[in-house]
Amino acid sequence: MTLRNIPKDKVISRIRLENGWWESGQIDEFYARMKPRAYFERFHGLVKEVQTEAVRRAPILMGPRRVGKTVMLLHLTEALIKAGLDPDASATYPQERDGFEDQVGAAVGPGPLDRTRS
Repeated sequence: MTLRNIPKDKVISRIRLENGWWESGQIDEFYARMKPRAYFERFHGLVKEVQTEAVRRAPILMGPRRVGKTVMLLHLTEALIKAGLDPDASATYPQERDGFEDQVGAAVGPGPLDRTRS
């Protein structure tokens, strides 16, 4: 597969679109109205646990397509923002767009999207 060279400004524009809470401070109303997923509280608890200094691991959210992983992440984002997290400190980006994932790090540099940070 040949990757397209997507211009940096297009990548950043797409990331901003995917992360509307950077501007508004809240997730999209469409997702906010959805019922929280059955395991939301458990997942939220794991995320809060890894925010402590003592825990050095990342919770992983896996599952088949169309079961609510994105909704769960967006509800988590909403809960963290309501708890005082700076909206700019939370970021998502699509994993299934050809060539997009590979160019995100190069376009935005170190920061919330840099998966190599310790």
